[in-house]
Amino acid sequence: MCNTDHTDEFFAAWLRNTFLKAIEKVLEGFVKNGGKPLKIKMNRKIFGITERFSYLCTKIENMRVISFSMIRDFVAKHADADVAMRDWYKRVCKANWNSFADIKQTFNTADYVGNDRYVFDIKGNNYRIVAIVLFINKKVYMRFVGTHEEYDRIKDIKNI
Repeated sequence: MCNTDHTDEFFAAWLRNTFLKAIEKVLEGFVKNGGKPLKIKMNRKIFGITERFSYLCTKIENMRVISFSMIRDFVAKHADADVAMRDWYKRVCKANWNSFADIKQTFNTADYVGNDRYVFDIKGNNYRIVAIVLFINKKVYMRFVGTHEEYDRIKDIKNI
């Protein structure tokens, strides 16, 4: 009879070891390839069956804004904000932020308001964008696009 506790422990250890080897291989590839996209192929046997895995690894460098539709909808109502909003969008998409200091280098008027939310002043502080910035994922999630007056009416900016 098979003792499932030991089998589960063995399988967990094997899985952890396999995963760590895969991560090491990916990291070695990044170092050797200078951080450029690379393809890694791995073969492993599970219960006598060979499985082949291919990992496409890319180094994410630029921020990704989700979603531009909020800017597009806002500009449809406030045509004078079009150039400034598109400029903000283009600058964010070209940025490679790793901290709030990096945001400040791109937009010196940006403010951190808590809970990963940042406020950007647009067009001489006439308009505001509130976004969640996730540095690890390189993503900027739009939470609010509006006028300064609309921004002032927000009660709880940390949870918008």
